[in-house]
Amino acid sequence: MRPRWDCHVHAFGAVYPPAVERGYDPPLVTAAECVAEAAEAGFARVVWVQPSAYGMDNAAQLDALDAFPEASRAVIAPPPEGTDLAALHGRGVRGLRVNLLSAGGNGIETIAPYERAMTDLGWHVAAFLDATTTTALDDLLAATARPIVLDHFAGASKADDPRAFDAVLRHMAGRRIWVKLSAVYRLGAVAPDVVAALVRRFVEAGADRLLFASNWPHVQQKPGYTTAALAAQMAGWIGQAGLDPERVFADNPATLYE
Repeated sequence: MRPRWDCHVHAFGAVYPPAVERGYDPPLVTAAECVAEAAEAGFARVVWVQPSAYGMDNAAQLDALDAFPEASRAVIAPPPEGTDLAALHGRGVRGLRVNLLSAGGNGIETIAPYERAMTDLGWHVAAFLDATTTTALDDLLAATARPIVLDHFAGASKADDPRAFDAVLRHMAGRRIWVKLSAVYRLGAVAPDVVAALVRRFVEAGADRLLFASNWPHVQQKPGYTTAALAAQMAGWIGQAGLDPERVFADNPATLYE
């Protein structure tokens, strides 16, 4: 039986200085707490994703990766040019992140110098953007030939408009992009039946292009979210769509992260 993956968590720590430009202060939590939270919910693997609070400084995610080499992988911000990506691959890095929505994020142009190396290594581009209201997805698709993983329901700000996801669904069916079923609370006051219908559309467009993630430790959100509760909620919606949740929890992420 394949291990389950929580495909979007953040490593923080008091020893890492935050970026000058940021939307929040890094919380006082540890990578070990994250791994323990995931394990309690039945997830043996986590993917550290560079948070905007650290800008382009990947130290916290790489240190977490080194601390839990068997239990984690990482997606980082584009490192300084000249960095040996093959060495980072050996440590467990599997992609670069573009963040167009957060203070302290980075633009699409920052991944261009790494296209060939990412291709050689089989890496993907993770993107936090709103694919439902801007041309950002088209711009990113034009900028890279690498697989694209869209964070947090494609960053949607119009989840109650079914037409808003047409482009996302089309590119899922064309096998260019993946979508993380993560941070459902970012969809705002959207009724559960609307989210369930959206998950069904994602499943129909690309059942093998879906990933689950918790977004632990839920920065800028009210406390109380647990990985176990979020996973159970998502498993219900995935099951209602006629898909075995283990496809999303275990099988699909293995393609990107193992």
